Amino acid sequence: MNPLDTFDERDCAPFVFDGFASLISPLGQQRFLDEYWERKPFVVRRARAGYFDSLLSMAAVDALVGTAVLREPDIRIANDHQKRVFGEFSRDGVADRTALLREHAAGATLVFDQIDRQHAPLDRALARCEVDLQLPCRANAFLTPPGQQGFHLHYDTHDVVVLQVAGTKDWQICNAPLQLPHEEQQYDHALTALAEPIAALTLHPGDVLFLPRGFIHAASANDTTSLHLSIALRTRALREVAVGALRRASQDSAPLRKAALFRHGRQEQAAQARAELHRLADRLDLDHAFDEVLNAFIMQRARPRDGALLALESPPDIGLDTGWRLRPDCLFHPFDEGNTVRLAVDGKSMALPSGVRPALELIGRGDRFSARALPGLEEESRLLFVRKLHEVGMIALHD
Repeated sequence: MNPLDTFDERDCAPFVFDGFASLISPLGQQRFLDEYWERKPFVVRRARAGYFDSLLSMAAVDALVGTAVLREPDIRIANDHQKRVFGEFSRDGVADRTALLREHAAGATLVFDQIDRQHAPLDRALARCEVDLQLPCRANAFLTPPGQQGFHLHYDTHDVVVLQVAGTKDWQICNAPLQLPHEEQQYDHALTALAEPIAALTLHPGDVLFLPRGFIHAASANDTTSLHLSIALRTRALREVAVGALRRASQDSAPLRKAALFRHGRQEQAAQARAELHRLADRLDLDHAFDEVLNAFIMQRARPRDGALLALESPPDIGLDTGWRLRPDCLFHPFDEGNTVRLAVDGKSMALPSGVRPALELIGRGDRFSARALPGLEEESRLLFVRKLHEVGMIALHD
């Protein structure tokens, strides 16, 4: 077996979350995207108890089990490598705490699906990761009893960043017989016969393992309870971009709007459609298709926004010299639409005059700014613009 690329941070400072790069330090985000994303796994060694506690801790998971109302699909139980039916450990649609603890004591792994929705510190962190990567990010937590294994060899259909929170876990990592599987291409157990081991390692608290989608793997706890976070970096494949571009182009194609014949004239019609598709392919607007995919992500995004209620109750006294900053967890993008700019901001959209682009570029740098410093706008327009961005949660006061 070949060892994975390993980065040693055993003498690092205490963890402070500062975007996606802080999770994979010392690798760096750009090198991650250039060399590892969708390509090959790596491991970061820290071996520091409590390192990730500010994101998630055993105490936080204990509180979830003891106090939270967990419904399907908030929590799963994996026992003997099989997912249990939710009804077997729930009452009236809510997970039964006594049943959860009993199953866990008997060897079952508790899987907290999208635990970021239940735990605010993690939710805020993943919101920032989404801004850094411009990709949807979600997290599952796996609580495995000593000596147990939750799942057999399998692959994920998304890239995964594994954070070992507590305890230790042994990982078996194999090759990727099916490269970059799509979400529709769930694991086929026939691929297990093609799985060739490439690494075996133990993760300790503070360690990080990156697995691109398609790499077959399995994990089991050692002699203590193991808690790890699995952060899913979900993507929209190029095929979605291509299909979107073709759908848009075909709206202006009368030949493709004809009814499909399944008997008489079928071969002739297929030949005509093939020729029309080739013609359309040469004029696909792929730039616009990429914009559509990004816009769909931004408009569907629902992440936390601290202080929203207080801002409504006590709107700030906004002047030309009031200090502002871009919220680090805010994802926005301006899209050109003729003589206007459509600004998509975390599930909201607004039409703005094209002259706001220089101002948006300044705000996007993340530095402190004031309305007076915004270029391309008249004085009154600057104040109106800043008020609007504050209302939608894009910017926050900065002293």
